[in-house]
Amino acid sequence: MASATESPAIDSVEKLFSMFIDPESEGNDGGVGASAQLFGALEAFIKDPPSPDPDYKYLLTHAKEAVASGKAAVPYFRQQLAYLAVEKQPNRKDKSKKARQLKYHRWMAYGLKTETYPFPKGKPSGPPSTTRIAAIVSPTSCAACGKKGVNMRCPDCNFQDDKFIVKKTVYCNKKCLQDHYKAHQSVCECRRSIYRAAELLHNIFITLEEATFVFPLGEIFQRSGMVYLIDDAWDRAGMTGRYVFTPFPKHLASEELHHALLLWGRSEELSLSLFTLINYLFGPMCKSMEQVLLQPRNVIRPMCQISMDRVLNVCLHKHMALKVSLRSGEDYIIDLTGAQFGWKETLAPFLPWIDLRSSKSDGQIFKPACRSIRTLVQQNVLESFQLEVRSKVLKSVISELHQAMRDNATYKTFNQVIQAPLEDYKRAERNIMELVQQKIYMLVKNEYYQEQYRLWLGRSPCSGPQIAKQRAKDLKDVWMTTKEYDRLRKSGANMSEIWDQRLKAKFGENVPN
Repeated sequence: MASATESPAIDSVEKLFSMFIDPESEGNDGGVGASAQLFGALEAFIKDPPSPDPDYKYLLTHAKEAVASGKAAVPYFRQQLAYLAVEKQPNRKDKSKKARQLKYHRWMAYGLKTETYPFPKGKPSGPPSTTRIAAIVSPTSCAACGKKGVNMRCPDCNFQDDKFIVKKTVYCNKKCLQDHYKAHQSVCECRRSIYRAAELLHNIFITLEEATFVFPLGEIFQRSGMVYLIDDAWDRAGMTGRYVFTPFPKHLASEELHHALLLWGRSEELSLSLFTLINYLFGPMCKSMEQVLLQPRNVIRPMCQISMDRVLNVCLHKHMALKVSLRSGEDYIIDLTGAQFGWKETLAPFLPWIDLRSSKSDGQIFKPACRSIRTLVQQNVLESFQLEVRSKVLKSVISELHQAMRDNATYKTFNQVIQAPLEDYKRAERNIMELVQQKIYMLVKNEYYQEQYRLWLGRSPCSGPQIAKQRAKDLKDVWMTTKEYDRLRKSGANMSEIWDQRLKAKFGENVPN
């Protein structure tokens, strides 16, 4: 029996949250610091006595998952905690450590918006989420004579666009423009080049994503300002022998959400399948390129994927963009997948963009990356295959572009094409995209809509889908039709048992792994 002088034992849930860095402390770095400390807290929490807290089982389940995942422990646990924070109704009277952390993780889950920070201290600096980058990169002083309050822009690099944003140069009048032409020429040409190349890269990437989509989106809905993606059952894809690549389900999403869903979690493609294409398009105009890994903030439209009882909130996931330093001296960011955050800009001047969009960033030399595990909820087998196919397809696309340049009577290099007069460039751009789209879709359709590239499941459906390959012939007798699968599922049948019986009927006890 404890003596009267002994303090009561702290509840295990409250003890866990007391080991998180407080949101208002100077040591708080946006929720990604003190990983070793938090990992130790999770280990201790698993061993501590049970708690009467209503969220104890949820926290314990994910603490165990986190510790088992090793290096990914802290990011994984924060993802699940953010989901809990969104789902629970905030209690303003609750002053516990748990309540403070839930309030903080709720703020992170909804996009780390500067203007909605929920505590008096520790508010991040920088502009609010509503800031338009295009509006803050337009100077009002004449580049030739310095006169203020002018707005005559250079017509050759004056792109009125919230998606592909380049810096502007303004003058008093035509005379100032003409007098400053030689000084401005290299800057103007580089802006035109980066604008056109970024737009082309974006269009090629979208085409590639649509042609090689693999994920089984089942349901999409919005609730309380959050977009939720619910995965369809992978077992449907495996038990019916769906082809690896499947058309993006446009019927599930509005036009506004189309690109957001298509590009969700795809930022690492910059240093994976897109690496060679990026060097081909941007190499001639750049002094250097860096891949920037960042913690996104000021997210306009938060998005959350729920798959296999795990949650991934896009606001807490690391994001990758490309910083390019042009030969003219200007720096830009290329963010191919910013649509997943509700951001409009794919191209923008680097400093205004990083100030608005990132709470913490780290730049490294742009180089091809070994494939890393993007998330804990995506299918590694399919993503690995998808990456191989994309690299092969883009290699073929670049070869076609080289040949098209050699056959062109006027422009022999891509760099010459993007510097062409507007009418010539638009015609060349249409030809390039027609060639690229035809090449991508023909390659994917002709090579990968074959029996050996259908999906199947081993004896344990929870192991995830596999590619049939040489087993396709034997699996023809095992796969169900989609109508048969849907009918059985709707009737409440145990699909795992049915699938296991079908495998045994075909393979006996020697079911292949």
